[in-house]
Amino acid sequence: MKNRFFYVSKIYQKYRIFFYTFLSSQKINAIKRQPILIEGKGTITLGKNVTFGVKKSPFFFSGYTYIESRSEDSSISIGSNSFINNSATIISNGASIVIGEKCLIGFNFQVLDSDFHNIEPSKRFVSDGGSPVNKDVFIGDNVFIGNNVTVLKGVRIGNNSVIANGSIVVKDIPSNVIAGGNIAKVIRDI
Repeated sequence: MKNRFFYVSKIYQKYRIFFYTFLSSQKINAIKRQPILIEGKGTITLGKNVTFGVKKSPFFFSGYTYIESRSEDSSISIGSNSFINNSATIISNGASIVIGEKCLIGFNFQVLDSDFHNIEPSKRFVSDGGSPVNKDVFIGDNVFIGNNVTVLKGVRIGNNSVIANGSIVVKDIPSNVIAGGNIAKVIRDI
C-alpha cells in the first residue's frame, strides 16, 4: 500500500508541475518539487540549483509557487543553491527583487516590491490617475526566512540573518541578526 501511494503521489505531482509550466508565460530552469506559475513581461533570473517545494511540508499537494515580473521594468533574481518551500509568492511590479545565494525560505513566503495601488483614496485606481510606489527589495546571501513571512517594498535584509516565523518585514534588517515580529525588529545578534 505504501508503494502505491508513493507512485501515485509522484505521478500526480509531476502532472501538476507539467500543467503549471504549460500555463506559465515564461520558463525557468529550477528544481521543481512543486508547481510554479510564472507570469509577466519582466526578467526572471535563477542561479544554479534553485529548488522550489518540500514534500514533507504543508501545501505540497494543494499549493503552488507564484512568480510574476509584471512590467518590462520588473526583475526578479534568485541566487544559486537557494531553497524555497511550498506556496511562495514573489511579485515585482516595476522595481527589482533580489534573493541571494544559499537562502532557506519557509512555506507561505511573500515578497512584494509595491503597494500595487496608490494609498490616496481619490487615486487608488490607475484610471483615476493613481500610480503605485515601487521600491527594490534585497535579501542577502545565506538568509534563513521562516514560515508565513511577508517582506514588503524597499526592504534590505543583510547576509546571514534569520527572520522568525510569521514576521512582516517593512524596514531594513542588518546582517548577522535574528529579527521577528509584526513589524519585524532585531531580537539579537547571531
